[in-house]
Order: sequence, then structure tokens, then C-alpha cells
Amino acid sequence: MEKRRLGRLAWSVVTLAASSAFGQVVLSNSESTISGSTNEIGGKVAYELLTVSDERPTLILRYGQLKSGSEIIVLDGRTLARDREYSMDYVSGVVYLKVAGKSASVQYRYDEAKGTTGTFGIGSSGTKFQGYTFQLNRNAAMVLGMGLTERLANGTVLSSNVYGLNNSFSFGRGKSTGVFLVSDRKQVKSTNLFGDKNGTPNSDLEGKSEAIIQQAELSSFGGKWLAYYQSIGEKFGGLSALEGAGFAQDKIQQFSSERGLKRTEFQAQNIGGKGLALGAGLKSIGDETGSIVWRNSTVNLFGAHIDFSVFKVDPGFSKFNNIAETDRQQLSKERGMERRSFNASKSFKGSKWAFESSNVETVDGPGIYRRKFEFSSSKVSTSFSDQHVVKGFNRFGDLREADRDQLARESGLVRQAASLQLTPSKNQSLNAGSSTIRTDTGDFAATSIDIKAGKVSLSHSRVDIGQGFSNLGSMRPDEINGHV
Repeated sequence: MEKRRLGRLAWSVVTLAASSAFGQVVLSNSESTISGSTNEIGGKVAYELLTVSDERPTLILRYGQLKSGSEIIVLDGRTLARDREYSMDYVSGVVYLKVAGKSASVQYRYDEAKGTTGTFGIGSSGTKFQGYTFQLNRNAAMVLGMGLTERLANGTVLSSNVYGLNNSFSFGRGKSTGVFLVSDRKQVKSTNLFGDKNGTPNSDLEGKSEAIIQQAELSSFGGKWLAYYQSIGEKFGGLSALEGAGFAQDKIQQFSSERGLKRTEFQAQNIGGKGLALGAGLKSIGDETGSIVWRNSTVNLFGAHIDFSVFKVDPGFSKFNNIAETDRQQLSKERGMERRSFNASKSFKGSKWAFESSNVETVDGPGIYRRKFEFSSSKVSTSFSDQHVVKGFNRFGDLREADRDQLARESGLVRQAASLQLTPSKNQSLNAGSSTIRTDTGDFAATSIDIKAGKVSLSHSRVDIGQGFSNLGSMRPDEINGHV
């Protein structure tokens, strides 16, 4: 009973739309033509047998870009009269019936170069609107689209009914905008007696699905809070209706690519005051097989800066070509990896200190670990660094680091380096440094010191190579030239 009611309502809406000369808008900005009076020549002949649905009082043809006046429509054995018993959208290839029936045959001619693919939706003939929009109040509008049509390259034709809400709310120092849509998508069943074969029936393309896109922002506590949520079902077939919500064509195309994925973003920017600013961020995109996650937090406190970030690509995630991120090819290489970094720095009275730490790990454990500390002032500078490339890590070719080839040569090695520079006066200086490379079988160690006091200078260097050290070929060229 409920389906019959919805069917009658849909029939009334579509009939009214056709009678009012509303057409379907193709996303390539082609204009729709409904029931033109001219008869075009040329085109390829198609002949289809279709079943009329109680829920969809339209006939979705296999092809679009029909030649005006070329159609012959027979419903339950009776030839229909154009305009009086049906209206025709020639661009989208959709017949709007004004009379009831069960089975139909449609013979027509179409533009073979343009009629096989495309996405269409009931609306006006403009390029900035899709579907009907009913303004409920200043904050919300209802969206309705009947018979939104998709033609796929493999011959599959899909039809969707879409309904939902656009929202735009303001509250205090914040606002929230977005859209919530529900689509009911079905594959058009027809028998094409001429031309290409229809697409293979595929129930995975059919069904009800949702599209939720919401974003909000709030100014509070001296900063700004931003949130974004996107979830578009894999079977959602009403993406063309998003044009009526103000989304640009390139954005709609990206939504189409990310069907079946959920995207979440959160940012807190410059929260605090009086020498304190806090920040945090979270971004994720994925599905039930896995996801990519970015997390970061920042603290700025009276000139001191702290930054911490985590980045992880789950090994099960595979839809890299579908996501909007411009570095998606690199992201695909780092599947199964996790990155962590921590940075802190402080400047005061002509001096500065900084600490950096970064890790790259795989899901099975082995990784690369780096740390570095630096302090500098007008008379003193010192630094310390270490690096460990854990034996067993073999994903060097997938790294984004510029020195990944050198890291590959240092697999299993532990590096440590320290330096000290003193300049107590213009004519006095001390420079000292040490570097060590440790292996399971032996070590390499180098130390040096240079002292200058007026016209007097002293230099000393020492290199110790353990008897079991066999990794000279793994060292950097400057180390080999300088020490060996």
C-alpha cells in the first residue's frame, strides 16, 4: 500500500514537471529539450521493450541525446500521442508518461557519439540547479529528484529517486551547513533489440543509500574550531542533486570517486590567549577494510613551540586512486606504515634550542628512528643526533625521505654524532666533534678537535675501526673521504 502511494505521488510530481516544461540537466552543461515540435534527421536506430514501474512513472531509455521527433511509443498495444499522453526529454533519453500502463515499446534514433554515457537529473535547464528545491524556512530546504539517470560505459542504465534536506544554520559565533540525501537506486530493465547489449544485471548497484555532507565552524576561546563529515554510500545514485546544494562540478566528481568512503576532519586553531595558543587536528578517510589517519597537536607557550603528529595507513586500505589527496600515490606506497614526529623549540635572548624526533615503523615492527638536539647562541653551539635503522626493515623504496637510498645501505646500523663550537672571543675558538657507527660485529668511531687562540692553533683527529666492522661501503661518501 505504501509503495503504491509513493508511486502515485511520484507519478503526479513527474507529470507536473513534464507539463511545466522542466527538463533534465546533464552535468556536462548540455541543455535538455522536452517534447520539441521539430523532427531531426539522422542518428542510429534503437528499439526497446520496457516495463513500467508503479514507483517510477518514467521510461528510462538505453541511450540519451535522441533526435527530436524520432520516437514512436507504444503502451499496452496503443501508440501514444506526444505532449498529450507523454513528454519527452531528448537529451537525457527519458519518457515522462501522463497515462498509466504496464509494458511499452519505444523506437527512436539517437546521436551515437554522445548518447551512451552521462548523468542527468530532473531540474531546470540552468547549470547551477539539480532537482526540485522547496524552501522550508531560511535555514532548511527540501530536495526532491525523481528519475535521476546514470548511463555507464558498460551499457548499464541506473535510475534513482532522491530526497533530503539542505541545511544552513547560524548560532552565536558559529554556523553549520550541509546536506542529507537518501536515494533509491535501481537498474533499468529493458530489452534492446538493436544496437549494443544492455549492461549485465547487477544487484550490487541497486538499493537505498545515503549521502551526508556536513561542515561546521565556531569562533571561541580566542581561536577557531572546524569540523567536517562526509559519508556517501557506495550505491548512492543522486550525486547530481548536490549541484542544487551549491557544490561545484569538480567537487561533485570527487564525491563520486569517494563513494563508499567516510571522511572526517577536525581542527582547533589558536585556542587560548595571553601567550598560550593550542591547536589540534584529526583527519581520516576510509571504509570497513581500513583507513588513512592524520593526527597532530601544537602548543605555543611564551615563545616555545611544541608539535606532535601521527600518520598511519592501514594495510587493508586500497582505494588510493579514489581519494582527493594529491599525494595519493605516495600514500599507496606507505600502506602498512605508521609515522610519528615530535618537535620542540624555544628562542630567547639571542639563543635557541630545538629537538626533533621521528619514527617510521611497519605493522610487523621494524622501523627507522631518528633524534636530534641543537643549541645555539652567540658564543656556544652544540648538537647531538642518533639514528637507528632496525635490521629487517625493507620498505626503503616506499619512503618519501630524500635520503632513502642511504638509509637502505645503513640497515642494521646505529649512528651517533655530537659537536661543540665555542667562540669566547674574536680570536679564540674551539671546534670538537665525534661520530660513531655501531654494528653487531664491530664499531667505527671518529673524533676531532680544533683549537685556535690568536696565532696558535692545534688540531687532533682519531679514527678507530673495530676488527669486526665490515660496513665501510655503507658509509656516506663524505665520511669515507674524510676519515678512511
